[in-house]
Amino acid sequence: MGGIVNVMGCRRKTPEKIVYIAGQSDAGKTTILYKYKLGTNHPIETCHTTGYFQETIVHRGISFNMVDMGGGEKILPCWLRVFDNASVLIFVIDSTDTMCISTSDYYLRSWIENLEKNQLVVLIFANKQDLPNAMTVEELTDKMNLKSLRIPWHIQPASAINGEGINEGLDWLCQTIWNTENGESLN
Repeated sequence: MGGIVNVMGCRRKTPEKIVYIAGQSDAGKTTILYKYKLGTNHPIETCHTTGYFQETIVHRGISFNMVDMGGGEKILPCWLRVFDNASVLIFVIDSTDTMCISTSDYYLRSWIENLEKNQLVVLIFANKQDLPNAMTVEELTDKMNLKSLRIPWHIQPASAINGEGINEGLDWLCQTIWNTENGESLN
């Protein structure tokens, strides 16, 4: 009995983070969220998100209250006024949509400007890497001038449909959060 009490007494509360998932319409925001939540073998069918919805996931001991922002660029000004309390931004890019990269860059920087007071950490999913003509992470980093960002960020190649890259991106996010808040490694 004493061992159980000791073990339970050492248990730490799971930290919770508010996470906004943003990006242009049809970039794969909802698919990434549900592919993680339901598993890679589960087929995912989504429809266009109107408004927003929330899901909670736990990854590597951190609870993420994920807010999937629908509407893409059309209602960005509303989101920026209403939602300003997240410390994590997951931004999803359609890597095949070469015509909209500058627009994605503009919206990413708008979110960062709005949230950077919260010690923001940004994970960028370069989604649809499984499709022909997808821009590489290096191309996206260059076209969006991501190296100019002055906050912790990472761009992760991903395919929401088959689940590739999602866990790796969330691993980076957890490691960065732990390193930032605790000065220790989660490994």
